[in-house]
Amino acid sequence: MSKWCHRESSDLPSVGLKYYHTTNDMDKDQISHWARRIEEKISAGDEAYLGFTYGKKAAVSVTLGLLKQYLPDWEMRVMVGKELWQFVSGDPQHHTRLCNILRQAALTVLHKSSIVSELNIAVKRITAEFEVKYGHGEEAVGKFIHEIL
Repeated sequence: MSKWCHRESSDLPSVGLKYYHTTNDMDKDQISHWARRIEEKISAGDEAYLGFTYGKKAAVSVTLGLLKQYLPDWEMRVMVGKELWQFVSGDPQHHTRLCNILRQAALTVLHKSSIVSELNIAVKRITAEFEVKYGHGEEAVGKFIHEIL
């Protein structure tokens, strides 16, 4: 059974939060399930929200389109990115501090190299491995697809 993450305070109603990573993480069945769960929490006098750790409500995604269709008052029940981090932490600058921490961690791990450079190195390595095994061009892609299906 899916569970809520709770934020409780003696001077505020209980708040149920369900976190997802991106605004492309949910399908119609999940949204319908959480719409029912949200309604149950609200009926019990609590608050309930779906939270997406990054992205924007204005973005175009399948999940956001489904939320608009299947979650009543979706704009009031969904928090995305900065809005979620501010709500959870109670700090309007939390997202800025979080990004700085992540940037510092990446610099430490990457030893001053950029993530783009590391990704380019990985792409070249994977491409070379692919080409050794399957060849080049459309024929190679066809061989790969045939192997995985």
